[in-house]
Amino acid sequence: MLETENDRPLLHEAGDAEVAQYRPVSKLAVAGLIVGLLAPLAVIEPVLYFIPLLGVLLGAMALGRIARSGQTLLGRKAALVGLVLSVGLAAAAPGHWLTYRWLLRREARQFAEAWFDLLGQGQPQKAFQLTRSPDYRQPLDDSLWDYYKENPQQHQALWNYVGNHERRPGDDAPQLVRTLLALGPAAEVRYFTTQGQGRVGGTDTVYQVYAVTYQEGGQPKTFFVGMELRRVLVKPTGRASWQITRADGGVRPLAYGPEEDAG
Repeated sequence: MLETENDRPLLHEAGDAEVAQYRPVSKLAVAGLIVGLLAPLAVIEPVLYFIPLLGVLLGAMALGRIARSGQTLLGRKAALVGLVLSVGLAAAAPGHWLTYRWLLRREARQFAEAWFDLLGQGQPQKAFQLTRSPDYRQPLDDSLWDYYKENPQQHQALWNYVGNHERRPGDDAPQLVRTLLALGPAAEVRYFTTQGQGRVGGTDTVYQVYAVTYQEGGQPKTFFVGMELRRVLVKPTGRASWQITRADGGVRPLAYGPEEDAG
């Protein structure tokens, strides 16, 4: 039986229909979606805040190009998702970072005040431990004196810390410690301000100033103490802890005014 022309499949017509239905996906929409998915990184690291901003730009450009294409481009939903993620993170990241910085200052303040309290109570052996790396810090309990007795090097370090050695130029810590020990509970310590805060290599550092007021001859006198504190991760547990890396007496605050973060 001979095959007629009408019996043959019209392959070219099917192919034309598929070509007619094909619409390319907007590359901008795909890029905007990918950047939107990466936008949460801005919450972790402030230096990556440009990511959600870039996502907003790409999403807006993608939607504009798709609208002008006359429905020849696909990707509107992807562009919308990327745009919503980027806008949300662009708004949330600054608030999250400001809250994080505020919480860091609060934590540093509590740690510094614990140091002042220990010296006011006449316990330099415990206050000294707050200046040590958290990885090697000893428990602040009754066994601490035994630790110093069994470790002559640490005992000497404590001895020097409280100023029982010839003072070296620029070494203000022993003089400050001796002064606070001498004042004892008569000293009133008040948080004054946070003069610096930063982050390097995943380590947060805070520099705060405290006012120490005491009575002399029936008159109140005040001097300022500058403290640098570092927040580090304890290796065995992975938890964060603070360390006092520097404490200087007689500093002059950059500005006198109402207390920050009071409460």
